[in-house]
Amino acid sequence: MVLRWALPALLILASMLAHQAVAANSRLTVKIVDAQMRPLSGAVVELPGVQAPLVAGQPAVMDQIDKRFVPELLLIQRGRAVSFPNSDNIRHHVYSFSPAKTFELKLYAGKPKNPVIFDTAGVVLLGCNIHDSMVGYIYVAEGPSAMTTDAGEVYFDVDEIPGHVYVWHPLQSGGPEVRARHVLDAETTHTIMVHTTQPAPRDTFGDRFGAP
Repeated sequence: MVLRWALPALLILASMLAHQAVAANSRLTVKIVDAQMRPLSGAVVELPGVQAPLVAGQPAVMDQIDKRFVPELLLIQRGRAVSFPNSDNIRHHVYSFSPAKTFELKLYAGKPKNPVIFDTAGVVLLGCNIHDSMVGYIYVAEGPSAMTTDAGEVYFDVDEIPGHVYVWHPLQSGGPEVRARHVLDAETTHTIMVHTTQPAPRDTFGDRFGAP
Protein backbone atom coordinates (compact mmCIF):
# COMPACT_ATOMS: atom_id res chain seq x y z
CA MET A 1 0.00 0.00 0.00
CA VAL A 2 2.86 2.36 0.86
CA LEU A 3 4.60 1.58 -2.44
CA ARG A 4 1.43 2.42 -4.44
CA TRP A 5 1.43 6.01 -3.10
CA ALA A 6 5.22 6.36 -3.19
CA LEU A 7 5.49 5.74 -6.94
CA PRO A 8 3.46 8.82 -8.08
CA ALA A 9 5.40 10.97 -5.62
CA LEU A 10 8.69 9.74 -7.05
CA LEU A 11 7.51 10.46 -10.59
CA ILE A 12 6.54 14.02 -9.62
CA LEU A 13 9.92 14.55 -7.95
CA ALA A 14 11.75 13.21 -11.00
CA SER A 15 9.79 15.57 -13.25
CA MET A 16 10.65 18.54 -11.06
CA LEU A 17 14.33 17.66 -11.05
CA ALA A 18 14.34 17.27 -14.83
CA HIS A 19 12.72 20.70 -15.24
CA GLN A 20 15.33 22.25 -12.97
CA ALA A 21 18.12 20.61 -14.97
CA VAL A 22 16.78 22.12 -18.20
CA ALA A 23 16.46 25.55 -16.58
CA ALA A 24 20.03 25.33 -15.28
CA ASN A 25 21.28 24.94 -18.86
CA SER A 26 19.15 27.58 -20.57
CA ARG A 27 20.71 29.79 -23.21
CA LEU A 28 19.31 33.30 -23.24
CA THR A 29 19.49 35.00 -26.65
CA VAL A 30 18.90 38.76 -26.87
CA LYS A 31 18.75 40.53 -30.22
CA ILE A 32 18.99 44.32 -30.37
CA VAL A 33 17.43 46.11 -33.35
CA ASP A 34 16.74 49.72 -34.33
CA ALA A 35 13.36 51.22 -35.24
CA GLN A 36 13.66 49.76 -38.76
CA MET A 37 14.29 46.29 -37.26
CA ARG A 38 17.90 46.35 -38.43
CA PRO A 39 20.38 44.61 -36.11
CA LEU A 40 22.47 46.90 -33.91
CA SER A 41 26.06 45.84 -33.39
CA GLY A 42 28.11 47.37 -30.60
CA ALA A 43 25.23 47.44 -28.12
CA VAL A 44 25.80 46.21 -24.57
CA VAL A 45 23.42 43.84 -22.80
CA GLU A 46 23.92 43.36 -19.07
CA LEU A 47 22.22 40.86 -16.79
CA PRO A 48 21.10 42.02 -13.33
CA GLY A 49 22.16 40.34 -10.15
CA VAL A 50 25.33 39.59 -8.26
CA GLN A 51 28.49 41.11 -9.61
CA ALA A 52 30.41 38.81 -11.93
CA PRO A 53 33.91 37.78 -10.77
CA LEU A 54 36.59 40.36 -11.51
CA VAL A 55 39.04 39.52 -14.26
CA ALA A 56 42.54 39.13 -12.90
CA GLY A 57 45.67 40.18 -14.74
CA GLN A 58 46.81 43.28 -16.54
CA PRO A 59 44.68 46.42 -16.84
CA ALA A 60 42.37 46.76 -19.83
CA VAL A 61 43.67 49.10 -22.53
CA MET A 62 42.04 52.14 -24.12
CA ASP A 63 44.62 53.24 -26.69
CA GLN A 64 44.80 56.45 -28.73
CA ILE A 65 45.65 55.92 -32.39
CA ASP A 66 45.25 58.40 -35.26
CA LYS A 67 43.34 60.78 -32.96
CA ARG A 68 40.83 58.06 -32.06
CA PHE A 69 40.12 56.00 -28.97
CA VAL A 70 40.79 52.34 -29.75
CA PRO A 71 38.55 50.54 -29.10
CA GLU A 72 35.79 53.13 -29.31
CA LEU A 73 33.83 51.07 -26.77
CA LEU A 74 35.54 49.19 -23.95
CA LEU A 75 33.46 46.80 -21.84
CA ILE A 76 34.84 46.05 -18.37
CA GLN A 77 33.66 44.82 -14.98
CA ARG A 78 33.40 47.15 -12.02
CA GLY A 79 36.72 47.41 -10.19
CA ARG A 80 38.85 46.92 -13.31
CA ALA A 81 41.81 49.20 -14.01
CA VAL A 82 42.27 50.74 -17.47
CA SER A 83 45.49 51.98 -19.02
CA PHE A 84 45.41 54.88 -21.51
CA PRO A 85 48.55 54.69 -23.67
CA ASN A 86 49.05 57.38 -26.30
CA SER A 87 50.30 55.69 -29.46
CA ASP A 88 50.18 58.91 -31.49
CA ASN A 89 53.18 61.15 -32.03
CA ILE A 90 51.19 64.08 -30.61
CA ARG A 91 49.97 64.73 -27.10
CA HIS A 92 46.45 64.08 -25.84
CA HIS A 93 44.53 65.32 -22.79
CA VAL A 94 41.99 62.65 -21.80
CA TYR A 95 39.17 63.26 -19.36
CA SER A 96 35.54 62.56 -18.53
CA PHE A 97 32.69 64.39 -16.79
CA SER A 98 30.60 61.22 -16.33
CA PRO A 99 29.18 60.53 -12.85
CA ALA A 100 30.40 56.92 -13.08
CA LYS A 101 34.00 58.19 -13.27
CA THR A 102 35.22 61.77 -13.40
CA PHE A 103 38.94 61.95 -14.09
CA GLU A 104 41.61 63.79 -16.05
CA LEU A 105 44.91 62.76 -17.65
CA LYS A 106 46.53 66.06 -18.53
CA LEU A 107 48.46 66.65 -21.74
CA TYR A 108 50.82 63.70 -22.17
CA ALA A 109 52.68 61.44 -24.58
CA GLY A 110 53.53 57.77 -24.20
CA LYS A 111 51.91 55.91 -21.31
CA PRO A 112 50.68 57.38 -18.02
CA LYS A 113 52.42 56.00 -14.96
CA ASN A 114 49.26 54.66 -13.29
CA PRO A 115 46.10 53.13 -14.77
CA VAL A 116 42.67 54.46 -13.81
CA ILE A 117 40.42 52.26 -11.66
CA PHE A 118 36.71 52.22 -12.53
CA ASP A 119 34.92 51.25 -9.33
CA THR A 120 31.38 52.51 -10.10
CA ALA A 121 29.02 50.79 -12.55
CA GLY A 122 27.75 52.93 -15.41
CA VAL A 123 28.81 54.46 -18.71
CA VAL A 124 31.88 56.68 -18.89
CA LEU A 125 32.21 59.05 -21.85
CA LEU A 126 35.74 59.97 -22.84
CA GLY A 127 37.01 62.99 -24.71
CA CYS A 128 40.24 64.80 -25.48
CA ASN A 129 40.59 68.45 -24.53
CA ILE A 130 42.88 68.99 -27.52
CA HIS A 131 41.09 67.00 -30.24
CA ASP A 132 37.33 67.47 -30.21
CA SER A 133 36.63 64.64 -32.66
CA MET A 134 37.85 62.04 -30.16
CA VAL A 135 34.98 60.31 -28.36
CA GLY A 136 35.17 56.99 -26.56
CA TYR A 137 33.03 54.96 -24.18
CA ILE A 138 33.79 52.69 -21.25
CA TYR A 139 30.87 50.57 -20.09
CA VAL A 140 31.49 49.51 -16.49
CA ALA A 141 29.28 46.49 -15.81
CA GLU A 142 28.08 45.17 -12.47
CA GLY A 143 26.76 41.82 -13.69
CA PRO A 144 27.50 39.50 -16.61
CA SER A 145 27.52 41.48 -19.86
CA ALA A 146 28.35 41.22 -23.55
CA MET A 147 28.44 43.30 -26.74
CA THR A 148 26.18 42.43 -29.66
CA THR A 149 27.61 40.85 -32.79
CA ASP A 150 27.11 42.13 -36.35
CA ALA A 151 23.81 40.22 -36.20
CA GLY A 152 22.81 42.30 -33.17
CA GLU A 153 22.82 39.29 -30.84
CA VAL A 154 24.29 38.29 -27.49
CA TYR A 155 24.09 34.96 -25.70
CA PHE A 156 24.16 34.03 -22.01
CA ASP A 157 24.08 30.63 -20.33
CA VAL A 158 21.82 31.14 -17.31
CA ASP A 159 20.31 29.14 -14.47
CA GLU A 160 17.01 30.94 -15.03
CA ILE A 161 15.72 33.68 -17.30
CA PRO A 162 16.13 37.05 -15.52
CA GLY A 163 13.16 39.35 -15.12
CA HIS A 164 14.96 42.16 -16.94
CA VAL A 165 18.19 43.19 -18.65
CA TYR A 166 19.98 46.49 -19.16
CA VAL A 167 20.66 47.65 -22.73
CA TRP A 168 22.95 50.43 -23.93
CA HIS A 169 24.04 51.76 -27.33
CA PRO A 170 26.14 54.88 -28.03
CA LEU A 171 23.53 56.30 -30.42
CA GLN A 172 20.44 55.58 -28.32
CA SER A 173 17.96 58.44 -28.24
CA GLY A 174 17.83 58.48 -24.42
CA GLY A 175 21.38 59.78 -24.12
CA PRO A 176 24.80 58.11 -24.09
CA GLU A 177 25.05 57.66 -20.31
CA VAL A 178 21.71 55.86 -19.77
CA ARG A 179 21.37 52.11 -19.26
CA ALA A 180 17.81 51.29 -20.32
CA ARG A 181 15.96 48.59 -18.34
CA HIS A 182 13.94 46.10 -20.42
CA VAL A 183 11.57 43.56 -18.88
CA LEU A 184 11.79 39.94 -20.06
CA ASP A 185 9.27 37.13 -19.93
CA ALA A 186 10.15 33.45 -19.45
CA GLU A 187 11.10 32.88 -23.10
CA THR A 188 14.73 32.14 -23.98
CA THR A 189 14.83 34.41 -27.05
CA HIS A 190 14.04 38.13 -26.99
CA THR A 191 14.18 40.98 -29.50
CA ILE A 192 14.56 44.47 -28.06
CA MET A 193 14.15 47.66 -30.09
CA VAL A 194 16.42 50.62 -29.39
CA HIS A 195 15.58 53.99 -30.91
CA THR A 196 18.73 55.63 -32.22
CA THR A 197 19.66 59.09 -33.42
CA GLN A 198 22.60 60.49 -35.35
CA PRO A 199 24.96 62.53 -33.17
CA ALA A 200 24.68 66.27 -33.70
CA PRO A 201 27.78 68.10 -34.96
CA ARG A 202 29.77 69.56 -32.09
CA ASP A 203 32.57 72.08 -31.78
CA THR A 204 33.82 71.26 -28.31
CA PHE A 205 34.04 68.40 -25.85
CA GLY A 206 31.60 70.29 -23.63
CA ASP A 207 28.97 70.48 -26.37
CA ARG A 208 28.75 66.68 -26.42
CA PHE A 209 29.08 65.98 -22.73
CA GLY A 210 27.17 68.87 -21.20
CA ALA A 211 30.19 70.41 -19.54
CA PRO A 212 30.02 74.01 -18.39
